[in-house]
Amino acid sequence: MPNNTWDELISRAQSEGSLDGGGEFVPVAPGRYSFVVVQAEAGKTKDKTKDKITIRAKVLNAGDEKGKTIFHNFTISPENPKALNIFFREMKTLGIEPDFFLSSPAPTIGGIASKLDSAVFEAEVYLNGEYTNMKNFRTA
Repeated sequence: MPNNTWDELISRAQSEGSLDGGGEFVPVAPGRYSFVVVQAEAGKTKDKTKDKITIRAKVLNAGDEKGKTIFHNFTISPENPKALNIFFREMKTLGIEPDFFLSSPAPTIGGIASKLDSAVFEAEVYLNGEYTNMKNFRTA
């Protein structure tokens, strides 16, 4: 926790809402929505064997879901051609053409992740057990 005091961290957390615990986190309901990427960052999968990009996106549609946040991981799986196909199709939908990858960008904030900031797209939200996931990405 270098460079941050607990006071600063609590203040940041409160900028997203009350800390009273009175309301539970309510996930985005299943359905098709338009989203905007509000944050993208690079990282590694839990087992540290693959690169991934995690986005935080907000629902743009009107209605009860507007403004709700959902997270999604895009994992780079070199050993799986089908997974790679999905990765590159989804990147194209979010505005990153295959030619961009020919410049050999690192999957970092300075590379791929920064290109995703403010991307607008459509996706289907579905329940996968107790979690929500996204699929069927399309250009908005």
